[in-house]
Amino acid sequence: MNVHSNLPARMLAATFVCAALAACGSNPVAPQVRTLSAHEVQVLRAGGGEELALPAELNGYPSPARALAWSDSLGLTGDQRFLLTKLNSEAQGKARALGERIVVAEQEFDYFMAAAKQPLDRVRAHLDKIAALRAGLRASLIEAHLKAFDVLTPEQREQYAVLANLPPPPVKPEKKEQPAQTPLY
Repeated sequence: MNVHSNLPARMLAATFVCAALAACGSNPVAPQVRTLSAHEVQVLRAGGGEELALPAELNGYPSPARALAWSDSLGLTGDQRFLLTKLNSEAQGKARALGERIVVAEQEFDYFMAAAKQPLDRVRAHLDKIAALRAGLRASLIEAHLKAFDVLTPEQREQYAVLANLPPPPVKPEKKEQPAQTPLY
């Protein structure tokens, strides 16, 4: 197989990726990402995706942003406000950076798929990259909730749950003993 036989397609794909990277950021006319909705792109680039941290929120780990929004109702001290502001700023910065990387990876994947019929192992490699970026985004958002938990007092966490109208954490059902099975031989 000639290594250069797919060179024009690769060059075209590289050109598109470079153009996409140059257009990203604050440019409102950035190219559309066909594999994501315009809303998804906007949310990812803005560092959104709080719903990704919903398991943390539902289980008593407060959102730093929401805790700050309810700072008066929670009776936050100046130190707590400072820590939560710093935590929220860091989390948003990480989320925006990861969100942008997800957008670029989705765009690269689209260009990759458009270039030619692709082998499954290379498709999976691209999908694994996107999945790892998405997992990283989710982990960074949940990490912010875990850290916010330590900033609030138990009483503030209880008040937060009331303000957020959170249901009580689920009770894990007990495992029932399975009767021993006798071999069928």
